[in-house]
Amino acid sequence: FLVVIAATLYFTFTSAKVYEATGTIIIESKGSMERTLFNLNYMGNQTTLITNQVEFSPLCMDPLDNGTFDQLQRLGIQPMAWSPLAGGRLFTGTDEQSLRVRKSLEEISLQLGDISIDQLALAWILNHPVKINPVLGSGKIERIKAGVEAINLKLSLEQWFSVWCA
Repeated sequence: FLVVIAATLYFTFTSAKVYEATGTIIIESKGSMERTLFNLNYMGNQTTLITNQVEFSPLCMDPLDNGTFDQLQRLGIQPMAWSPLAGGRLFTGTDEQSLRVRKSLEEISLQLGDISIDQLALAWILNHPVKINPVLGSGKIERIKAGVEAINLKLSLEQWFSVWCA
């Protein structure tokens, strides 16, 4: 697994192949460019999907429900997750979902020996079988260290699903 540390991505290489990050999809382009994952099926050999960067966290699970992760897994492509800590809502959110998810993460923290909430949230993302790469936009060294430590943290299926169901 790889933890990507960046706020935004934009790559341009001057070789024969040009790679660009446009919107949320990084593609290799030989002509026209499509920006939605599902429309890439219609572009034939003009486009090669390298990754798809989506919002994903224990508080935003849309890619689990809308088929994005299913298609990426079928294609053998590792997605990138921006806002893996839900913009801080995991720590400060007062809405019902934030409170339920934080309680679930706190219970797992006690089971695993007082692991931090941010580390558990990143481990939860990294434990998904599509092999998601979280994008950390934080300048806080402790968040980056937690991201690195989360790589080796394994959650049981019961622990993973307790966060998903929260």
